Amino acid sequence: MNSASYIKFITFFLLSLLLSSAAFCSEVQILDSHWRFKYGDQQLWSQSAFDDSQWPVVEVPGILKQRHQQATVGWYRVHFDSTIASKQQALLIESLRHSDQTWLNGVNIGALGKFEDNWTFSATNPQRLTRVYPIPLGLLQAKDNLLAIKVAVGFGDAWGAMYPGGAGINGRVLIDDAQTLRQYHQQAMLETSSIDVLFISFALVDILIVLLLIKNALGTFPEFKWLVACSFLMLMGTFSHDFFFIHQLHFFNSNLLLLLTLLSTPIVLALYFWSQNKDLSGTVFQALALATGLIMFLIISPAVPSSIKVISWYVFSLITFLCFGYALYSAVMACKNGRIGSWAQLLAVLVYIYSIRTQWMPHDSFGHRNIQIGSLFYRYALLFAYFQQLAHLRLDYKKLSTRVVNITENTRHALARELHDGLGQHLAAMKMHIQLQNKQQRSTHTDYVESELKNALLNLRRLINGLHPVEIDHCCISLALEQKCQSLALQHPVKFSFNSQEISLDKQIEQHLFRIFQECVCNAITHGKATHIEIELKISKLKIRLKIVDNGVGFDAATEPHQKSDGGFGFISLTERIALLDGSINITSDPILGTTVTVTLPLHNNSHSIN
Repeated sequence: MNSASYIKFITFFLLSLLLSSAAFCSEVQILDSHWRFKYGDQQLWSQSAFDDSQWPVVEVPGILKQRHQQATVGWYRVHFDSTIASKQQALLIESLRHSDQTWLNGVNIGALGKFEDNWTFSATNPQRLTRVYPIPLGLLQAKDNLLAIKVAVGFGDAWGAMYPGGAGINGRVLIDDAQTLRQYHQQAMLETSSIDVLFISFALVDILIVLLLIKNALGTFPEFKWLVACSFLMLMGTFSHDFFFIHQLHFFNSNLLLLLTLLSTPIVLALYFWSQNKDLSGTVFQALALATGLIMFLIISPAVPSSIKVISWYVFSLITFLCFGYALYSAVMACKNGRIGSWAQLLAVLVYIYSIRTQWMPHDSFGHRNIQIGSLFYRYALLFAYFQQLAHLRLDYKKLSTRVVNITENTRHALARELHDGLGQHLAAMKMHIQLQNKQQRSTHTDYVESELKNALLNLRRLINGLHPVEIDHCCISLALEQKCQSLALQHPVKFSFNSQEISLDKQIEQHLFRIFQECVCNAITHGKATHIEIELKISKLKIRLKIVDNGVGFDAATEPHQKSDGGFGFISLTERIALLDGSINITSDPILGTTVTVTLPLHNNSHSIN
């Protein structure tokens, strides 16, 4: 095939695609104007003969509001002309909140969900699902068709007594080929179910993070139980959407679950912030909690009159306002006081409050999930605040540990200096005077005193060296370690191999390195029973590496260092000292090959020199 044939083929393909698209578009009829709506319910409103000319005109797509003393159901009606098609057609409603019954020219062509009585919560209804209803052949007329849709507006005859996301038709209504619309409907259901599973997964991860990570890191802090309660409410709210309805899970009705979530969230949110601050009397929140519990009982109980339920709902609205107002005030004051993580908490509260009764999502697939998305943001913003606190605590711990180590070393140094310059000098002078005495004047007691003074001086030097490594005061770290190896070789039946350049470091780093060396070599001799120890000290790429290899009996590097029978603080202090220097330690041990300890510490540009 030549290039001209390719061009003809591509041109023909594009033209065919354009014509088929135009043909498809020409068959779709979108009903987007002349809609009317009225609150109430009369069966006559489903018939074509009824005159709806006095009904208010509404926009579709659009969200309905629930008003005081209004019915919890209402009817949409629209008149339209249509083109009679040879194939079976269907009606598609892209997004309709809650239950519906759909009538075309006086014939019921489909319904989804159940209509409940005022203040009744006994069903699992859809929150936002796509509908596709087949149109019987011959039902659709060329002129003056009537589409009537009965919808649920709320669950009670009080202002705002409705489920999250509003009510009504919030998507396009169109007529097209039945097979095409069924495919679209299947895709929409899969999308809704996938989003629900995604939100459930986020909620479960949130609970696991709180229970397994945050609690283990911070312990049972004052607001912990309310943090967990917020997480479970988020999970309940997630399950209350279309997940139960799509998968036909009827062991707990989603309407009641969603209502309980809505009624519980404000007081739990307020208690979460109050448990951190305790700036108001606990009696106030006990009263609010009791009032919330009473309101739940009054609204849910079938025996309570509707008028009492309406009053209870408005009292709940007042409690909600107070709780959210207190949470916002607490978050602002925490920011003012400079509490770690407070800005994340403030942002979380603002987004959550904004998400209530606010259709702020740009796409309808998420539009009815306004509170769900706001709750998800709120939960993970709180987790971010706690991770900020953990990072700050880690930094504070590191600073405190560094200060403790420095103070300890300084105290040791001062104590060693005082012992050397004070008591040590006196003991040395006494020994010298005794030795200067005439031998004829010496006695057994004098010899005994001289021997005791000699032992006292020897023990004093060992004590001074243990308090502060005097070797590093007079030479660089590499020479100090080499001298220490020679000294240890005289005291123990161990052969030492030392390999290093002449390295000079900052004295504080040298002091830490010497202590690390002492601990590792002491362990090799005392616990490992080593007879040969190799020490290597090198600098590479602004890092210094101390490697100690012995031929001892080895140990379980994962557990044994933490379980010494003698108290075991050596290994812990070793790892803490290395962590303070932002270093790392790697230990490998084998019963035959012995133990290898590699310690790596970072260096600054001006903190070392090599000869």
